[in-house]
Amino acid sequence: DRADTANLVVQLCGSCPAKLSEATTAVLDIYMNSNGILPFGIDLNLGCPQECAMKENFGAFLLEKNSSAAISCISSMKNAIDNYPLCETNHNNKPALSAKIRLLESG
Repeated sequence: DRADTANLVVQLCGSCPAKLSEATTAVLDIYMNSNGILPFGIDLNLGCPQECAMKENFGAFLLEKNSSAAISCISSMKNAIDNYPLCETNHNNKPALSAKIRLLESG
């Protein structure tokens, strides 16, 4: 029994709304199949400043260069959560959706 996993937030990164929707559903499936408890939340990383994020256009680079795509990613993840069977019937168990960002000093 891994009830303690209900307190975890799973962080995803990416820039393709369809793939992030699939990944969100896969996370929910993994949790449900392993212990029957959904994670506390799922987070989209929009703050990663690393070179890999720059090369793959995710994290801080997605937010900076294409904020409308970032919004589409978040929307697709929200739809995946909202349409997950357990979430449709029991809104109290619905994982929170968040997006990590970094605030940097200007100049």
